[in-house]
Amino acid sequence: MSTTSQPNVRPSTALRLTESAILLALGLVLTFFPLVRLPYGGSVTACCMLPAMIIAYRYRPAWGLLPALIFSVIQLFDGGFATLAAYGKTVPFFLLILFFDYVFAFASVSLAGVFRGRLGNQRTELLCGILLACGCRYVCHVISGITVWAGTSIPQVGALSFSMIYNATYMVPETIVTLIGGAFLAGVFDFTAPNVRHMVRTATDSKGGVVCSIVAVLSAIAGLVFTVAQVFGSLQSPDSGTFDITGIATCDWGLIGIVCGVAAAVALAALLLRKFVFAPKQ
Repeated sequence: MSTTSQPNVRPSTALRLTESAILLALGLVLTFFPLVRLPYGGSVTACCMLPAMIIAYRYRPAWGLLPALIFSVIQLFDGGFATLAAYGKTVPFFLLILFFDYVFAFASVSLAGVFRGRLGNQRTELLCGILLACGCRYVCHVISGITVWAGTSIPQVGALSFSMIYNATYMVPETIVTLIGGAFLAGVFDFTAPNVRHMVRTATDSKGGVVCSIVAVLSAIAGLVFTVAQVFGSLQSPDSGTFDITGIATCDWGLIGIVCGVAAAVALAALLLRKFVFAPKQ
């Protein structure tokens, strides 16, 4: 399979604008169909950030910043303006919500392109970029949590811990889903070519390699689904049925850690088998 190629080719501005518009439209559609939406903000989507990340990777962060900012405006229409109206009662709170929950958080999507041409492999570069972008978005939401939402949707005491955990409940699954989507697309399409095309394959995976890939993906998804079910289940009060963030403390984090560790170990073992035992013949 080919890796990154033709890093110095500069597609026309018209092509860049057209592709950016199409991918942003796709991200908009994915935004409106969340897999899980938390009561006090945050959701797990079917890779709604990935289209904007692909723009940033394909044309680098400088170009990707504007689509990322447009994507943040899309998020404002998807409930953001209502949040600002309800909780942005003072100028500082209004600005903190606007910038850390929307502008800065989603502008960080453009960071998905910082590794373009640096690691020698498109998939590796895109996945590292996704991790960096999602990590920066997570930090923005945590900052918002300890400044704006402390005493509102999270307790004043221990606000940092609650903000980190609450935002992780959707950002970790969102990151994993985006990584899976990014890994798949990076193996199918060459985003570094002047016109996006299918990757040139020089070898074909054996049946064992295909099975190992499936096992790795299913293991990761199983660990994700178990964690989401455990955490979200603890956030709902069994008595009133209402959302209660303090329920996070009742999660069996030991069990979650064990299950996620086993899932990660199985996925890693499957990937190692695919690489060293069932590697495609050249």
